[in-house]
Parts: sequence; C-alpha cells; structure tokens
Amino acid sequence: GDVTVLVTGKTGIGISGASGNGIEATGVTGNVTVGTSVSRIVADTKGGQNGIIATGGSDVAVYTGAASVTGTAGAGISATQNSSATDADSDTVTVNALDTAIKGTVGVNAVNAGGDAGDSVTVTMLGTTAIEATDGDGIYAESVNGNVVIDTLNTIKSASPTALDGNGIEVLVTGAGDVHVNGTAAITAGAQFGNGMTILASGSGDADIYVGDTGGGYAGAIVVSTGAGIKAWASGAGEINIKTTAATTINGTTRLTFGI
Repeated sequence: GDVTVLVTGKTGIGISGASGNGIEATGVTGNVTVGTSVSRIVADTKGGQNGIIATGGSDVAVYTGAASVTGTAGAGISATQNSSATDADSDTVTVNALDTAIKGTVGVNAVNAGGDAGDSVTVTMLGTTAIEATDGDGIYAESVNGNVVIDTLNTIKSASPTALDGNGIEVLVTGAGDVHVNGTAAITAGAQFGNGMTILASGSGDADIYVGDTGGGYAGAIVVSTGAGIKAWASGAGEINIKTTAATTINGTTRLTFGI
C-alpha cells in the first residue's frame, strides 16, 4: 500500500530524531509521499542521520515548505525509488522545496533505480530555498533511462575546504535518460576535488546533457576552489549542450570540461 506523511503545523522545536532520522517513510510496492504540493512539511526537521528520508518501489516524493531540514550525519533530504524493475510503469522521484533551508553532509539525494524511460528524477528549488552540504554534494541525482530535471534558485553550497569531495550539483545517468539543469542558483564548491557541476552520462545509450536549455541559459555564478566550473561527460551517443547567460561568472581551475 501507499505511505503518506503529513506535518501541517509548526510548533515548538519541530521534529527531532536524535540518533536516527527526523522523518522516515518506507514502502515496498506503493507510493511513498512525505508532504504534498498543497500540504507541505512545515515543521523544522532534524535527524542525527537524515533530516527526511523517503524510500519505496513506486513513486517517491518529498514536498517541504517554510522550515529547516537538517541531516547531521546524512542527507538533508533523501528520496530513493529502489526497484530496478522494467515494467512499463512510470515511477518518479520528486523533491520539491519551497522556502526551505536544507542542510546535510549531502544536501539533497534523489535516486531512481528504475529501468523505464518514465522513471525520472525531478529536484525543484522554489521561493527562498537554499541548500548546503557539509561533506558532499549539494544536490546528487541519479537515474537509469529516465530523465533528470533540476531547477535551482538562490544558493547551493557544497563541502567545506577541509572535505575531499563535494560538487555543487552531481548527476549520474547510467542508461538513456537525458539531463536538464536550469535556474539561477549561485553555486559554491569548496571541496578540494569538487566541481560546480559534475554531469556524467555513463551508459551506451542516447543520453543528452543540457545545462541552461530554458530561460536563456544557466544564470547562477559558479565558484569553485580547485575543480571545474562545469564538467560534463557522455560515454554513449548523447549530445552535450551548455548555455550560460552573459552575466554568469564561472570560476575554477578549469572553467568547462567536456567529454564525449
């Protein structure tokens, strides 16, 4: 059956899982939903591991509102569709944050293991949402044959200078799914080997990579310590298309790195 978690009020200290997760929702075959587009999680949520973790074998969605979501030793928000079945059904992973302060070792972790073309991943930042990762990627998204769509606003910060690895945004597609990264978020990657964006289409399929394919180009500044501003690599037959606005600053030891 389906699993749904709703938190409609914001009182006191909110939700705290001292040694575990702030909110944990797990399903097997049904949909797993934490918050909805009309009833978002509005309580401050903190976990000793993950702030919010949602896992299931069908649609998995997390909707947050005006609150903070913090994972002390894990992700701020983690959403995973863990069934690798190819069943002609579209099983989607959605993280949609409105006016949310998200913080964790990884800010947002969104993974879809499904093998169908409709098994997609969508991460959307709305309002005043900001993402901070203390020891990893600001946003990590992964799919097989489904598309990955990331829309950003405000700021994405990844990993302090003492951390070894952490990208502002990292996307991995292992099959034929396309990648679309758009928005205006200023990205800061402070890790020793972190890039502003790392996008890898590692499969042999026709997986295309697009950065800035809406709104006239990606419009957020990208500042990194020692890595590339944008690193995009396609192993199969896919194309790489990157467009930034005229006002966008991209700073790094290498500004752009491409590979096909």
